[in-house]
Amino acid sequence: MSRFTGDTETPAINVLSWFLLVISILGVLTRLGTKLWIFRKFTNDDYMIILSAVFNIFQGVALSIATGHGYGFHMDKLTDAQLTAIMKSQYAQQILTIASLASSKSSFIMFVKSITAVPIDHKIAWGLLISMATWAFVSIITVAFGCQPPRTWDYLDGKCYNMQAWENFFSASNIATELAIIAYTFIIIARIHTRLGRKLGIASVFGLRILVIGAIIAQTVLLNRAFKSSDLTHATWAATIATQTTLCLSILTACSAQFKPFLDSLQSSGMRLDALTTHSHGQSHKFHNYAYHSGSHMGSKIVSINLRGLTSRGKIHAHNSHGPHVQTVVTADPMNSPDWDGASQTSQSRIIRETRTWAVTEERHEDVSEQDDNNA
Repeated sequence: MSRFTGDTETPAINVLSWFLLVISILGVLTRLGTKLWIFRKFTNDDYMIILSAVFNIFQGVALSIATGHGYGFHMDKLTDAQLTAIMKSQYAQQILTIASLASSKSSFIMFVKSITAVPIDHKIAWGLLISMATWAFVSIITVAFGCQPPRTWDYLDGKCYNMQAWENFFSASNIATELAIIAYTFIIIARIHTRLGRKLGIASVFGLRILVIGAIIAQTVLLNRAFKSSDLTHATWAATIATQTTLCLSILTACSAQFKPFLDSLQSSGMRLDALTTHSHGQSHKFHNYAYHSGSHMGSKIVSINLRGLTSRGKIHAHNSHGPHVQTVVTADPMNSPDWDGASQTSQSRIIRETRTWAVTEERHEDVSEQDDNNA
């Protein structure tokens, strides 16, 4: 039997599934490259998206094995050995798909958590992460023991629970987790102190997550249509592509918020990008060099100042290239900083409205050699 002759959907499954897999991998690589370029490091949400990509690759391989044994053909054209190989591959693919989905959702939550400093937001994020882990664990266990052992993968001849009811429940819970993630994200965006246009731009990028819900709905509709047929190796091909689309969109939307243009927009809006900005170039923990020119009756002088971040306390010395030595001492007065500013959790109070009072003392010392000449 030729693999791609007759009434078969195997070529479509292969081409579309591998195309979507490559797109999702490119999205992950772009995100990781951006993080290394800007911040020179990975964070926990990056490791989680890497884990999601790994699960995605393995589920793609499992699907490819299934098509290699005839998935996409009509059942009456397949041998018992082929059907067994297909069901085992689909069994592994389902488990890996759930793991990949849960990892990408968790990565998205962890990144949103990192851009807010409000303690209640962090608690909600931890609640979502725990719920996500519970959802994934229960779903994987349910799929793993969907049929009576030892043939837990045999959904054609084994004793199994109602597969259609389970798929509908899984889709509903999948949509519920997505809605919770989107609501959590929009609540945080609503509190950003920035102009409306920029706020809408940020919301539009995070709101791309709604595309995942659309793909889940399409997957559910196609699966329910397929369950009406007894020819499951052929009738479920469209639902399989919808599943691959859901997985691809889940990974891409978890990555799109960390592409460089959007990261720049977040920083310009005052978001904190927790655990990243302290290591990025030009942040407050590094020294910045400033210079100014001034004139006097003693001649022009160039004063170079090495300025420590505003949140620190230190002394700054200026050196005169001509004439008497000039020492400038700059100190920060933390007592004059308003208490509400330190306690505030908003981006405006943490970045834009931070105020410091500087006391500048200048001491002039003539060189010893010049004093001796004057005495002489």
